Amino acid sequence: FGPHIPSTLLELDKLQVVRMSGNQLEGELEDGIGIRYWKVLKVLALDGNKLSNIGRGIGKMNYLEKLHLRGNKLTSLPEEVPSRNNSNLTMLSLSS
Repeated sequence: FGPHIPSTLLELDKLQVVRMSGNQLEGELEDGIGIRYWKVLKVLALDGNKLSNIGRGIGKMNYLEKLHLRGNKLTSLPEEVPSRNNSNLTMLSLSS
């Protein structure tokens, strides 16, 4: 079970930057992010939360340039993250 992100936010399909840092988000991130939701994001900042896993969909985000995940409870990334689809990724922050 993962953090509740309201569907009204997930369905904003033109978002390019999402910053949800330090919001006490816990658990696993929605797998649909990058597949059904937020497909054109350039920046996804989820640092300073309590996430234990991120969704595989992040590996499908063609436009993603910056991914901030430091300060979470991640012990690994899904095999699909990062992937060839993330060819625009220039920054990946993972420190704990």
